Amino acid sequence: MAQLHWVLQNTFVHPGKSGFNALGFDPSIDHNQTRFEFDFGTNARSDSLNAAIEQLPRLFYDDAVQLGEPVTIESLFTARCNETPLTMGLVAEAVTRLRDDLREVEVFTPDGKPRPRAVNLSPKDIVRVPVQTSFLRSIGARKD
Repeated sequence: MAQLHWVLQNTFVHPGKSGFNALGFDPSIDHNQTRFEFDFGTNARSDSLNAAIEQLPRLFYDDAVQLGEPVTIESLFTARCNETPLTMGLVAEAVTRLRDDLREVEVFTPDGKPRPRAVNLSPKDIVRVPVQTSFLRSIGARKD
């Protein structure tokens, strides 16, 4: 359904924010400061992509620790698709940027081989957060 809203960019409003856990309570955020509607409008795509880039490393790490098994793009998205305006395509794009631009995740084919950078990601691809993530990004420094 979210895919249709993105295509039409009509008057539909998602009652939440961009990224994952759009409808849930996050005690680290002041709920009075949070934007509570998401309109699929002009800045919505970049807002969603940026939110996903911020949230995905922690989600992949947490899911791997909790489940004790490899986490696929599909399994992470399927577990959270009802609470987000993100589509599978936006999640895959965020994972690609996290891998290629920011080097915060590693992506493997279902048989465990590193996924080539020039190839589109598959929902069945396995995503892993390396043991040491980028220190510079976590403090807001630019990576060149």
